[in-house]
Amino acid sequence: MVASCPEDWVVIVLTIERPEGVAAIGQLEHLITSPGQHGSPMPDESLYEATYRLDELFQKHGGVFRKSVYSVHLSPGSRRYTAKFEYDEPSE
Repeated sequence: MVASCPEDWVVIVLTIERPEGVAAIGQLEHLITSPGQHGSPMPDESLYEATYRLDELFQKHGGVFRKSVYSVHLSPGSRRYTAKFEYDEPSE
C-alpha cells in the first residue's frame, strides 16, 4: 500500500469494495487516497494478489467480503495502521 503512493503522503487510505450484485472471488474495486492530496495512484500488483486471497478466504468460510478501509499514518520513525471490514455473515 505504502509502496503505491508518493513519498510526501503522510496519511494513506486504501478502500476496497465489492460492487453491488457481484459475488465472484476477486471482483473488488481498489482506491488509494490521501486527505488533501490530489489523484489516486494505481495499487501495486501485490495489493490485488493479497485482496484476492482475503476474498477467497472469506468465501471459503461462507462469508462474502463487502468492503474494507485501511489507513496508514506515517510519521518519522513510526507507522500507525487501522483496518475496518464489512462482510456478510456466513450462512448456516
